[in-house]
Amino acid sequence: MPQSPRFHPIVAVFFLWITLMPAIPSSASVSDTGNPGGDEPDESAFLGDALYPTKLEEISPKIDTKSKIAVLDNGYGREATLFFGLYLPVRVVQEADLPAQSSSISLLIIPSGGLSPLNDPERFRMALGRFVEEGGMLFIFSQRFGKDYALFPLSPGDSIRGYGWLEGQSSLPRSATLAMRHPAVAGLTASRSNLNIDGVFTTYPQNGKPLLRNSVSGQPVMLVYKYGRGSVIASALFTDWAYLHLRTTWDEVALFSKLLK
Repeated sequence: MPQSPRFHPIVAVFFLWITLMPAIPSSASVSDTGNPGGDEPDESAFLGDALYPTKLEEISPKIDTKSKIAVLDNGYGREATLFFGLYLPVRVVQEADLPAQSSSISLLIIPSGGLSPLNDPERFRMALGRFVEEGGMLFIFSQRFGKDYALFPLSPGDSIRGYGWLEGQSSLPRSATLAMRHPAVAGLTASRSNLNIDGVFTTYPQNGKPLLRNSVSGQPVMLVYKYGRGSVIASALFTDWAYLHLRTTWDEVALFSKLLK
């Protein structure tokens, strides 16, 4: 007659503890300071050592105070400055200095997490609106919360809503589907690309055009819309943060190398 399996008392206590312990919420639901991609899906699409810096403490951003491409010095601004330094020098602009410098900037980059916290959100929202309305281009990376989207330039009656990286699930392999052809995504040649995305848009302006969609949900993860004489490219990408954390993909390099030309 076969014998019943026997368990060590410690093993039995462990299984009892697992059974009775309360469910633990994910880090995204309990932390206001987590990084994009912090849910850490079992994914990778590394570029290899050739593209990445090996001594981060020795890196100096490529800064040109007269560059027409500016990065907001907030959120992961240092990461964005270093990533875009792969292509050309940029200037760094402080929140309070945007109104005075906006006329000499053609492209303003809001880094991942760059819209919170701000010292004066309403003043900055108005400065962003004037910058785009007068012909500037605004590129926005992924933000922590959907409520941060309220700072985007918007015409009366328009709204933009969605989920930030602390409210959604990140994805990488074949994560984004090309929704339409547009100069902003001309660097992407495949219908599905490996992009670091965390967050989605659920509502966007009437003249908005989704450029990339989440491959699973179909919700927009990059869209473009006109505002005044300028335009806004809003995204759920966190390529800037991913670069210094060895997660940037070749698809992202192709996307931004074409976008900045």
